[in-house]
Amino acid sequence: MNWPLILVGMLAVIVVAALFERAVLLREVARRRGEERDARTLASTDPLTGLSNRRVLASADARHGSAGGKRALLVCDLDGFKQINDTHGHAGGDAVLRQFAKRIAALSYPGTAIEAVRLGGDEFVLLAAGSKLNAHAIARDVLRCATAPYDVSGKSVLCSVTIGIASASGTEGIDELLRLADDALYDAKRNGLPIRVAQVSDDGAFEGGGRRLFEAQLDMSATSRTLFAAAVGINRLREMRHALGYRLVSKLVRELTQRFCLADDGLRFERLSSEVLGVTFESDNADSARAMIERLRDAVEGPLHLADGSVEVRLTIGLAGPGETSGVRDLVEQAQAALEDAWRSGARFKLFEERDFVAACENIGLMSDLRTAIAEDRLEMVYQPKLRLATGEIEGVEALVRWDHPTLGPIPPLRFVPIAEKTGDIRKLTDWVIDRTLDDREKLVAGGQAPVIYVNISAELVDDDAFASSLLARLAPLNGGIGIEITETAVIANAERALPYLEKLAAAGVKIAIDDYGVGLSSLSYLKQLPATELKLDRMFITNLGTSHRDPMIVRSTIELAHGLGLLVTAEGVDNADALALLKVMRCDLVQGFSIAKPMPASELASYLSSWSSEKAMKSAGLNFPSLSFSKAA
Repeated sequence: MNWPLILVGMLAVIVVAALFERAVLLREVARRRGEERDARTLASTDPLTGLSNRRVLASADARHGSAGGKRALLVCDLDGFKQINDTHGHAGGDAVLRQFAKRIAALSYPGTAIEAVRLGGDEFVLLAAGSKLNAHAIARDVLRCATAPYDVSGKSVLCSVTIGIASASGTEGIDELLRLADDALYDAKRNGLPIRVAQVSDDGAFEGGGRRLFEAQLDMSATSRTLFAAAVGINRLREMRHALGYRLVSKLVRELTQRFCLADDGLRFERLSSEVLGVTFESDNADSARAMIERLRDAVEGPLHLADGSVEVRLTIGLAGPGETSGVRDLVEQAQAALEDAWRSGARFKLFEERDFVAACENIGLMSDLRTAIAEDRLEMVYQPKLRLATGEIEGVEALVRWDHPTLGPIPPLRFVPIAEKTGDIRKLTDWVIDRTLDDREKLVAGGQAPVIYVNISAELVDDDAFASSLLARLAPLNGGIGIEITETAVIANAERALPYLEKLAAAGVKIAIDDYGVGLSSLSYLKQLPATELKLDRMFITNLGTSHRDPMIVRSTIELAHGLGLLVTAEGVDNADALALLKVMRCDLVQGFSIAKPMPASELASYLSSWSSEKAMKSAGLNFPSLSFSKAA
């Protein structure tokens, strides 16, 4: 036997076996290492989207934080995702999630490190850090990613996103940032905003919206510190809420804000009220700021699609600036003041001017002085008689308040009454007027004079339960001795609450006159419901009655309409003989104006009523009506 050959063969077999065993061992090691790698990947990666999952948040935050610079965390929640799942199935929902994840994973900014993470469901997180970090720019890009159409089985599907932002100001951990960003996210949802920054109080708690939010947003973005603020008012929003419901209108506000966000990267938003959005931005000067905000308004306005229909949205804007970051709250308040002026005047735009601020300060001082005048009984009451044309009798008087300011002199009611309505002082003023009128009437009755005295009631008090109850208790015992004048528009604006109170007053014998008829859009449907006894034609139709072609037709038709409804008609502002003669021919019931008498204090009124005669009536009016039988008032 060839032993050497056999030995060589045996050695070869042993070597091959060892090599084979080693190869098997290496393959097993590689397999196990692959399984471990896959396990680590599965542990840190979301299988549906391929993004990192929430397990890597802490390590990723530590890694980004160690690199220095600013840190921010954005929590993103897809809106309407459940509806997509219900409509297109879970496969359709998964397709939307994968496409959104791919879009945000592709976001890239120089000098900023970003890591996209899926928390679970339709919630995502973006961790961002770097010296050039601009969290708002990232949030707006995420908004663009979310609102772009998604392809679901060949169909175009729309979605949106709400984003909460937490900015790290120190060594906050990932759990703290997640908590703050999550609070900001749900606060954004409550306020109908797509983006919300977490504003932290001194004790570390989350604070909701407010003007401080603008400052937090400004701290997170590059700014030259020259700012403008705009108050964007959504016209007819309250009416839309009644017609469409709270849920759809909240969606409308959100989509409107989303349009603004996508239209310009430099805008920062806050919800100032249910119908007003606050916007801060930078611009070179007032002209360019106005041009920019009006251009954005024109681009944003138009139909907004809700449910199966659309709503036409129109905006009114108040603008203030330029100012500094430190004064952003003042700018926002000035913009709101400009918006209110625009709404009052019917304008689409109003720029805040310093004289408006001065006027507002004067109004504040005026209200303080008015409160003092009421408390110290420094106001005065005057009364203007109302003549019954058919009998020549003074049948009633209108009570009018007057204020002679100690330094400013006489201040007309048209100035101080509207301010009192806005500040809430109208209740105190009206209570004072009623108290004084009751005192003056008592003196007139004691002197043998008992005309019906009409007191004006503000529109701001029509739906005040406490005032209405107090008024009823004070006037009911007088058996119609004191009536009230109220504008029709005030009743229409609060019809559900005002009409029952007016009906109770009428049932108690209180006479009700509809004041300033014809000034607003008069409604026949409400006119026939009002328990009124008298309709007062506004002086705008009476002043030019003798020279106008249209006013006589309006006055005649209104008189006929009122008589058909069983109402007396009083013409205000009868200051000349021509108007008085025409009103007599038109069968107007009562007239009030300088042709009869000017407003006078109660002491003069008593003498006036006692000395009233037909001769005085004809002389003061320049008329001689043989058919009139003037007599002294009872």
